[in-house]
Amino acid sequence: MPVPVTDLIFGALTEIRVARAGDVVRAEDQALCLLLLNEVLERLPVTPNALYVVGGASCVLSPGVPQYLIGPSAPLVAPRRPVRIRSAVIDDGSSQWRLTERSLDWWQSLTIPATRLTGVPESFFYGAHWPSGAIALYPAPSEPDTLTVSFDTEIGAVLDTDSLDLPQGYSELLRLWTAKKAAPSFAREFASASQQALTECLADIFGTNIGRVNDIDTRDGGVPGGGGGTYDYRTGQVS
Repeated sequence: MPVPVTDLIFGALTEIRVARAGDVVRAEDQALCLLLLNEVLERLPVTPNALYVVGGASCVLSPGVPQYLIGPSAPLVAPRRPVRIRSAVIDDGSSQWRLTERSLDWWQSLTIPATRLTGVPESFFYGAHWPSGAIALYPAPSEPDTLTVSFDTEIGAVLDTDSLDLPQGYSELLRLWTAKKAAPSFAREFASASQQALTECLADIFGTNIGRVNDIDTRDGGVPGGGGGTYDYRTGQVS
């Protein structure tokens, strides 16, 4: 169910005891909390596994060219450069196949660079550069097939008249995170119980969204709970 932005802001203010049930939030307090909420939304893309909205883009590959930019004015068009690529699929007109994502270490360890080897791409590495990211294929394509990628996209800035359609847990996360940012501005303490709730929220939500690059081609690596361990929301890792 869509959550009004005003409800998130009111909830944040009640969390730090600036407002109580039945109060009317002052316009200047509303404006400040809206600014802080938008800062939280803008920060989500740089936090591992924080995003939940998926976009996509396609382009025709150029034989012998291994690298393709993705961003506002790139061959792979996206509103802003993605933080990560969820999947990359090549379509030759009669069949499709999904590429395996590789890490930077794997890419740098290649003995034959992609520019010197052409064929059917099997792997890709994504560099989240700015203002356009870069996806590199290995080996470089030999045919003008179509590359389609899906990626996490950012939640745009909101107005206090907007509503957000959020998956489970995100309304609590945004309310608590905004409250924590707002507390110093109102000379309030962010209570330890609120911090504990925020930490649990971050771990639950980001743990559900976890995704890791697996260089050893096995489904076991990086599966949350597969062998026990704890999810660290700050690094996006299970230990």
